[in-house]
Amino acid sequence: MKNRIEQYLTMKGLPFITRGDQILTQCVFNDCDADSRGNEFHLSINHQMCVYRCFKCLEDGHISELAEHLGDNPIVLGFREVDMGLTHIAPTLKKKVREIEQALDDQQLEAWHKALPPNIRSWLTDSRGLSEDIINQSKLGWDGSHLTIPIDGPDGDWIFTKQRQPPGKENDGPKYLYPKGAKAALYGARLLQGAQEAIICEGELDALILRSNGFTAVSSTGGAGTFPEEWAKLFAETPHVFVVYDLDDAGRKGALNILKLIPHAKLVSLPNELGDHGDVTDFFMKGGKSVADFRELLKAARTAKEIEEAGQRYATLPKPDTETDIVSWRKIVSSQFPECISAGEVGLAVIAQLLIKDIRNPFGLVYVDVPSAGKTITLNFFSEIQELVYATDSFTPSSLVSHASNRKQEDLAKIDMLPRIRHRTLVVRDFAPIFAERQEVLLKNLGVMTRVFDGEGYESDSGVHGKRGYKGDYTFMFLAGSTPIAPRVWKFMGTLGNRLFFLNMRMNDKTEEELADLLIQDDFKLKERECRIVTRNLVLTLWNTSKGGVTWKKKDDPKELRKIISRCAQFLANFRGTVSVRGDDEDGKQSHNEPSTEKATRINQLFYNLARGHALACGRTQLEREDLWPCIELALHSAPYSRIKIMDALIEYAGTINTGVVEGAMGCSNPTALKEIETLRVLDIVEVQEMRNGTVGRPEKLITIAEKFAWFCSDECKELRAMQPNQSISK
Repeated sequence: MKNRIEQYLTMKGLPFITRGDQILTQCVFNDCDADSRGNEFHLSINHQMCVYRCFKCLEDGHISELAEHLGDNPIVLGFREVDMGLTHIAPTLKKKVREIEQALDDQQLEAWHKALPPNIRSWLTDSRGLSEDIINQSKLGWDGSHLTIPIDGPDGDWIFTKQRQPPGKENDGPKYLYPKGAKAALYGARLLQGAQEAIICEGELDALILRSNGFTAVSSTGGAGTFPEEWAKLFAETPHVFVVYDLDDAGRKGALNILKLIPHAKLVSLPNELGDHGDVTDFFMKGGKSVADFRELLKAARTAKEIEEAGQRYATLPKPDTETDIVSWRKIVSSQFPECISAGEVGLAVIAQLLIKDIRNPFGLVYVDVPSAGKTITLNFFSEIQELVYATDSFTPSSLVSHASNRKQEDLAKIDMLPRIRHRTLVVRDFAPIFAERQEVLLKNLGVMTRVFDGEGYESDSGVHGKRGYKGDYTFMFLAGSTPIAPRVWKFMGTLGNRLFFLNMRMNDKTEEELADLLIQDDFKLKERECRIVTRNLVLTLWNTSKGGVTWKKKDDPKELRKIISRCAQFLANFRGTVSVRGDDEDGKQSHNEPSTEKATRINQLFYNLARGHALACGRTQLEREDLWPCIELALHSAPYSRIKIMDALIEYAGTINTGVVEGAMGCSNPTALKEIETLRVLDIVEVQEMRNGTVGRPEKLITIAEKFAWFCSDECKELRAMQPNQSISK
């Protein structure tokens, strides 16, 4: 029978080792071996008695039942012979297997406890973090070859003893042994009576280190895959229940199963730096963490409902084909599309924000320039990251939550875009049609976008389908491309509340010689493909090195850098304000309505998020000076183009220009220049003085950057902008 069983396991692709009359293999009933290493198998098959037993989940029976479980006919395999009368052997064997070998008594447990060797006791205190009081209370002992862990029931009576291999011999057969007939039990269940807080962990020693630190902790003796539904009733009167399982697939799966059984239980996420299979003992011992640190984890714990609402924002992504950092990314992109590298890096900073746990505000960035200026090329860098990016050539805001009259209501959820972009980045290659709509449609679209960019979902009503939509954490990031924005669009965006930022590509016109050289360069799509691959590898590297998201230590960011970010926010709040200037006469006198400028609070937070995203894309979790240039560029670019041209001239001429310079920069007439100058004066961006050398019909004025924004014309600002990867500032 030994050879027959071994051949069967080989046929099923199950690894095994044979030791005496036992064949050890992976458990096929539960995830008992998901975290096993080497030859640490838990399913034992006695090839003489033809019975099996899992030392972890305690599944047992006849070999014929094992074959049936795997979908095979035991008679055909020779595991059950009708004429041998073995058809009804299973119930008899199960009864025999379930018989307890010997009853536990206090004298035996006390004897084992007193026999605990000094080196094992030292290992329990020094390596496992157990206190002497807990070692004594739990009656940990030594039976001559194994550490003994007495298991008590809900009434406090001892029900069986679990054995553990001594330290250093964990791979010598099964790590844990159970007596025959022992059923999985909830270790420490008696502690739940009257408890206000309880922590469910994966192993007995994990429970004991938590008890040593003052927590009420229990665990399943059957491991991560064993938690019967009837145990959930034991936690009904405990208001605060937490689950902290190991950092592996079996632990995650087992923890989520408990959350389903105990709705008010919360999942505790251990830090990923503990590594694969890291557990609560590693948190205290290897991580050197304190009780206060563990309390912080409890504060951040979430119920199953909260996890569902949060979605898979920090889901584990595939490993990159090649681990890539920002330096490697810059090298490849600059060699293929040097004119797109700065815009691409800002795009990385936008996407990386999804990894930062406290960020709940969607960030919208639109690349702006004339056709064929590199917008689509840059956006295509990110289209290879299907796990994080939802790319489309165009879209309408009404597609976020559909009320299509030609669809049944139950089918609408399948076509809604909002759930598909949740915790992802929406990439729209052509956003210009949205801005080109007639006024009433444009206002409606901008209204929807304004609400969606709050990151709290979106609900709407219609006469066809009534109220539809989504509420909760619907954070997403947004990248798009557009041709230059018409002035009327800026007015409407300012009225409704501007949620988008803009970056002008400013690609220089190529000479005749440069255009001719392009005709013989390498295949364009191959160059773009290389940039897509390196961008994908960089993003996947970030997600795999920051599993579970990044907790940003905001207080560690230097205050002087935060002040520059706030300066950018205050400037942009004024720079893109709305005001109507009219009444131009020969003396240059003009009138205007009351200016409308937004508060800088929202921009301030979004710019801080962008700077942190840039730092993370560069492999850091703290701000440095090189993370500020994206904020400065977006502050100087997210306004009507006429204002940008004047601001460029002010920066070029150290903060002071005249009307003639404005006319040259804008390529406009004197009245138009005066109107734009007055707009910036009303918005407190510049100060204006009359000049005596003006003429009738062409008044001359001196324009100076307002003192509170003079920093943008300073050498420090130029130095920060020069930190862009292209090493230059576009004029």
